Amino acid sequence: MPKETVWERRVRKSRVEKAVQKSRSSRPPVAADEGEGAPPPNEPLQLPEVLDLPAATSLAAALLDRRGRPTVVDALLTQRPGAQCLQVLLSAIKTWADDGVPLAFVNCGPLLIEHLRFLGIDPAPFTNGGKA
Repeated sequence: MPKETVWERRVRKSRVEKAVQKSRSSRPPVAADEGEGAPPPNEPLQLPEVLDLPAATSLAAALLDRRGRPTVVDALLTQRPGAQCLQVLLSAIKTWADDGVPLAFVNCGPLLIEHLRFLGIDPAPFTNGGKA
Protein backbone atom coordinates (compact mmCIF):
# COMPACT_ATOMS: atom_id res chain seq x y z
CA MET A 1 0.00 0.00 0.00
CA PRO A 2 1.53 3.36 -1.02
CA LYS A 3 2.32 5.84 1.71
CA GLU A 4 -0.12 8.72 2.08
CA THR A 5 1.32 12.03 0.87
CA VAL A 6 1.18 15.20 2.92
CA TRP A 7 -1.35 16.65 0.49
CA GLU A 8 -3.63 13.59 0.72
CA ARG A 9 -3.42 13.69 4.52
CA ARG A 10 -4.40 17.39 4.56
CA VAL A 11 -7.32 16.76 2.20
CA ARG A 12 -8.54 13.86 4.36
CA LYS A 13 -8.21 15.93 7.54
CA SER A 14 -10.05 18.84 5.92
CA ARG A 15 -12.92 16.57 4.88
CA VAL A 16 -13.25 15.21 8.40
CA GLU A 17 -13.26 18.72 9.90
CA LYS A 18 -15.90 19.87 7.40
CA ALA A 19 -18.07 16.87 8.26
CA VAL A 20 -17.80 17.67 11.98
CA GLN A 21 -18.67 21.33 11.35
CA LYS A 22 -21.62 20.34 9.18
CA SER A 23 -22.99 18.03 11.86
CA ARG A 24 -22.65 20.80 14.47
CA SER A 25 -24.25 23.46 12.28
CA SER A 26 -27.14 21.21 11.24
CA ARG A 27 -28.53 21.18 14.78
CA PRO A 28 -31.46 23.48 15.41
CA PRO A 29 -30.54 26.78 17.08
CA VAL A 30 -31.30 26.24 20.73
CA ALA A 31 -30.15 28.25 23.72
CA ALA A 32 -26.97 26.71 25.10
CA ASP A 33 -27.24 24.72 28.29
CA GLU A 34 -26.21 26.55 31.42
CA GLY A 35 -24.56 23.39 32.73
CA GLU A 36 -20.91 22.39 32.84
CA GLY A 37 -18.63 24.04 30.32
CA ALA A 38 -21.14 26.68 29.30
CA PRO A 39 -19.83 30.25 29.48
CA PRO A 40 -21.38 32.64 31.99
CA PRO A 41 -24.51 34.19 30.45
CA ASN A 42 -23.53 37.86 30.71
CA GLU A 43 -19.76 37.65 30.33
CA PRO A 44 -18.46 39.15 27.05
CA LEU A 45 -16.32 37.02 24.77
CA GLN A 46 -12.83 38.56 24.91
CA LEU A 47 -10.97 38.41 21.60
CA PRO A 48 -7.25 37.72 21.96
CA GLU A 49 -4.50 40.13 20.96
CA VAL A 50 -3.57 38.06 17.90
CA LEU A 51 -6.39 36.68 15.77
CA ASP A 52 -4.48 34.25 13.56
CA LEU A 53 -5.12 30.76 12.21
CA PRO A 54 -4.51 28.94 15.53
CA ALA A 55 -6.90 31.35 17.28
CA ALA A 56 -9.65 30.70 14.71
CA THR A 57 -10.40 27.21 16.05
CA SER A 58 -10.78 28.31 19.65
CA LEU A 59 -12.77 31.38 18.59
CA ALA A 60 -15.19 29.23 16.59
CA ALA A 61 -15.59 26.86 19.55
CA ALA A 62 -16.21 29.75 21.96
CA LEU A 63 -18.85 31.19 19.64
CA LEU A 64 -20.53 27.81 19.20
CA ASP A 65 -20.78 27.54 23.00
CA ARG A 66 -22.70 30.82 22.99
CA ARG A 67 -24.92 30.09 20.00
CA GLY A 68 -28.57 30.81 20.58
CA ARG A 69 -27.91 33.37 23.33
CA PRO A 70 -27.35 37.13 23.15
CA THR A 71 -23.58 37.63 22.96
CA VAL A 72 -21.19 40.53 23.35
CA VAL A 73 -17.76 40.31 21.72
CA ASP A 74 -15.08 42.54 23.23
CA ALA A 75 -12.27 43.44 20.80
CA LEU A 76 -10.33 45.68 23.20
CA LEU A 77 -7.15 43.58 23.17
CA THR A 78 -7.08 42.83 19.43
CA GLN A 79 -3.93 44.19 17.77
CA ARG A 80 -3.37 41.75 14.88
CA PRO A 81 -6.62 40.57 13.31
CA GLY A 82 -6.22 37.82 10.73
CA ALA A 83 -8.46 36.90 7.83
CA GLN A 84 -9.33 33.46 9.23
CA CYS A 85 -10.70 34.85 12.51
CA LEU A 86 -12.49 37.63 10.67
CA GLN A 87 -14.21 34.94 8.59
CA VAL A 88 -15.29 33.22 11.82
CA LEU A 89 -16.64 36.52 13.16
CA LEU A 90 -18.49 37.27 9.91
CA SER A 91 -20.01 33.81 10.04
CA ALA A 92 -21.09 34.45 13.63
CA ILE A 93 -22.74 37.73 12.61
CA LYS A 94 -24.76 35.92 9.94
CA THR A 95 -25.58 32.97 12.20
CA TRP A 96 -26.81 35.16 15.06
CA ALA A 97 -28.85 37.26 12.61
CA ASP A 98 -30.42 34.11 11.09
CA ASP A 99 -31.21 32.84 14.60
CA GLY A 100 -32.76 36.20 15.52
CA VAL A 101 -30.41 36.62 18.48
CA PRO A 102 -28.41 39.81 19.17
CA LEU A 103 -24.63 39.78 18.68
CA ALA A 104 -22.83 42.99 19.63
CA PHE A 105 -19.21 44.05 19.24
CA VAL A 106 -17.67 46.50 21.70
CA ASN A 107 -14.29 48.24 21.83
CA CYS A 108 -13.55 47.74 18.13
CA GLY A 109 -10.51 49.95 17.78
CA PRO A 110 -9.27 51.80 14.71
CA LEU A 111 -6.71 49.07 13.99
CA LEU A 112 -9.42 46.42 13.66
CA ILE A 113 -11.56 48.74 11.49
CA GLU A 114 -8.52 49.48 9.30
CA HIS A 115 -7.84 45.75 8.79
CA LEU A 116 -11.49 45.15 7.91
CA ARG A 117 -11.39 47.88 5.28
CA PHE A 118 -8.05 46.61 3.95
CA LEU A 119 -9.63 43.20 3.38
CA GLY A 120 -12.67 44.79 1.72
CA ILE A 121 -15.01 44.00 4.61
CA ASP A 122 -17.67 46.52 5.60
CA PRO A 123 -16.96 47.45 9.25
CA ALA A 124 -20.62 48.37 9.94
CA PRO A 125 -21.58 44.99 11.49
CA PHE A 126 -18.65 45.38 13.90
CA THR A 127 -19.68 48.88 14.93
CA ASN A 128 -23.50 48.56 14.89
CA GLY A 129 -23.84 45.74 17.38
CA GLY A 130 -23.66 43.04 14.69
CA LYS A 131 -26.47 44.49 12.57
CA ALA A 132 -25.55 45.00 8.92
